[in-house]
Amino acid sequence: DDAYACCTADYGNLAGTSMATPEVSGVVALLRASNPAMSVATIQARLRDRSDPLSATNIGAGRLNASHAVMGDDIVRFDGSDMYDRAVRVAKARYPEEGTADSAVIVSGTSYPFSVPGPALAETTGGPLLLTNGSSLTTGTMDLLDHALNDTSKPVYLLGDTTIIQTAVVTQLTTAGYTNVQRLTGGDRTDMAIAVANIIAPTSTNEVILVHKDNYGDALSATAVAASRKIPVLINQTGWL
Repeated sequence: DDAYACCTADYGNLAGTSMATPEVSGVVALLRASNPAMSVATIQARLRDRSDPLSATNIGAGRLNASHAVMGDDIVRFDGSDMYDRAVRVAKARYPEEGTADSAVIVSGTSYPFSVPGPALAETTGGPLLLTNGSSLTTGTMDLLDHALNDTSKPVYLLGDTTIIQTAVVTQLTTAGYTNVQRLTGGDRTDMAIAVANIIAPTSTNEVILVHKDNYGDALSATAVAASRKIPVLINQTGWL
């Protein structure tokens, strides 16, 4: 096919592959870099199916779109009415099939320091991370628990004492039939993180992530690393452990 190439401020048809080959080859290299095992057939389909359609004729499948070819629909916005709904939507994407979660972790949506150890615990125990306002769980959250767990005997972890997540949340869960609700707490957020660490690494661990108790932004950045490595996050303050 003719190449549909950019010429100054306009577009024009140029016969041959001299214009198209370097750019297509570059996108092929990006695809292989993102997934070295990607087959030739898959690469060809990505280039064709994720091109930008054009009204002009004799231009093949369309205009090459490097970003869409590589990323496709992998960039997804999780939207919702509030933070609790967004957490449910993320959990549904992570556990689309009924009963595929082995646990659930519920953290405060308003007392952020007590949520920091949550992602690593959720990933280690194989369950979604969900939010509460401290006094109740939304209908969407309860429905997600029912779908993802599909077994009321699986553990549901609550992070924080009754000033962070009230007894009413426990009652809501037990009334719904959940028999293994575990509250992880201690004297403060530091002790709570230790209680979580004892579940993530009950015997020993070669690494932990240490964060400051009052610097939530930096601590939040570390939670993704902790979750991916399934290692504990410990919370301290300046000058002591």
